[in-house]
Amino acid sequence: MKRFLLWSSLFLLVALVAALLGFRYWFLSYLRSEPCRRMVSDAASQTFQAEAAFTLFQADSLDSLYTDSFTARNGPGFRLIQADQLRADVHFGFLSRSCTVEALEIARLRLIAGDPAAEPPPPATAAPSPAMGAFSLKRVQVRLLEVGWNGGAVTGTTLVATPSPEGEWLTEGQGGTFRPSLGPEWKLETFKGRHRRDGFHLTEARMRSGEKGTARVEGVFGEDARCRVGFDGVALALLLPKDWRARILGNLGGELQFVGKGAGMTFSEGRLTITDGEVVTLPVFDLVARLTRIEGFRKMRLHQASARVVQREGVLEVSDFVVESTGLLRLEGGFTVRDGRISGTLQAGLSESALQWLPGARETLFTTARDGYVWTPVELSGLAAHPQEDLTARLAMAAVSGAADAVGDTLDATREKVEEGTKKVIDVFSPLLPLPLPGR
Repeated sequence: MKRFLLWSSLFLLVALVAALLGFRYWFLSYLRSEPCRRMVSDAASQTFQAEAAFTLFQADSLDSLYTDSFTARNGPGFRLIQADQLRADVHFGFLSRSCTVEALEIARLRLIAGDPAAEPPPPATAAPSPAMGAFSLKRVQVRLLEVGWNGGAVTGTTLVATPSPEGEWLTEGQGGTFRPSLGPEWKLETFKGRHRRDGFHLTEARMRSGEKGTARVEGVFGEDARCRVGFDGVALALLLPKDWRARILGNLGGELQFVGKGAGMTFSEGRLTITDGEVVTLPVFDLVARLTRIEGFRKMRLHQASARVVQREGVLEVSDFVVESTGLLRLEGGFTVRDGRISGTLQAGLSESALQWLPGARETLFTTARDGYVWTPVELSGLAAHPQEDLTARLAMAAVSGAADAVGDTLDATREKVEEGTKKVIDVFSPLLPLPLPGR
C-alpha cells in the first residue's frame, strides 16, 4: 500500500510538472500567435479610439515580451503614434486573469499631433482571452521621443511616465531640441507634466537658446489649449532678418501667451523688452551724425525698448511702445496691424541739442517739451513690413521755410536735401516697429 501511494504521488507530481510545462508551452505559443496580436491590437484600438496595430510578439519566457513596432493612426488629438522596439517586463496572474506590466521600454516613440486625417473605423471588439483580463501598466520609459505639430517639433528627448493614485500619468523628461514654427531653436533641458482626461498639463519646461537665452514654458495641451512662455536673453540676431542682424544688437525678453484648439495654437498677448540694445554699423548714421553734429548717432545705444502686444481675431494691437536712446531720441505710443497694414500714432521726442541743427523744426513741429525731449506726433500707415510716416514731409517743409535763405539754396534744392536726410533718420527706426512675434 505504501509503495502504491509512493508511486501514485510520483506519478501525480510528474503529471503536474508535465501539465505545467505543457501549459507554459501552449501559453508562449499563444503569445507569439496571430490571434494574440490581433486581440491586443483591437484592445489598443479601443483604448486610443484609433486604428492601432502591433507586430507579432516575441516571448521566450512568461515574464518578458517584445515586439518590433506599434502604430496608431487618426485618433483624438493625433494623426500618428509610432513606437519602435517595445520590450515589457510582465506578470500574468492566471488565477485572477490579470496582466501587470511592471516596466515598458520603448526605443523610439514618434507622435504627430493634430486633427485626424480621416475618421477611424469602429475598432473590432476583441474576443476575451483566458490569459487577458484586468490590465495595469506601472512604468513607461522612452529612450528617444519625437513630437511634431503644425510646423513645430520636439526631438531627441527622453521620457519616463508613471501612473498616480489619482489616475493621472506623471511624466518627466530631459534633453533634446525644441524647434518652434517661428523663432530660434531651443535646447530642452528638463520638463515635467501630467496627463489627464482633458489633455497634457505641462507643469514646467526649461530651455536654452544661444549663449544667454533662457525660457520657461507651462500650459495645457488638449481640446482647449493654452500656453505661457517666459523668456530672457534671446539674441536679436536669432530673430531679425539676415540683413539686420549686424545692425541692431541686443537681447529680447518678455512673456507671451498662446491659446487654441488641439494642436493649433496662436499668439494671444504678451510683453516684449529689448536689453543691451545698440544700433550700429549703419552708414546712414554717419549722415545723421553730420546733420545733427552729434557723434552718439554713429553707435546709438538703446537704453529702453519695450511694448505690450495683443492679438484678437487676426488684429495685432501694440501699446505702451517705447524706444529710447537717452539724450538723443525717444518714441512712445501704439499702433494696430490689420490685414498686413499698420495704423497708429507715435510721439517722437528729440533732444534740444539735436533739434538745433534741424532748421524750423523747433518752432513749428517739436513744440511740447517734457521729460528732457521736445515732442511731435507721428502718424503711421502703409504696410507693416514697410511702415510709412508723416514726419519726414513735415520736417522738410519746416526746414525749407526756416533755412532756405540761410543756406542760399533754392527752395527745391533745400527740400530735396532735408527730405533725404530726415527720411533716412526715420528709416533707421522702422525695423523696430513690427517686432517679431511668434504665431504671426
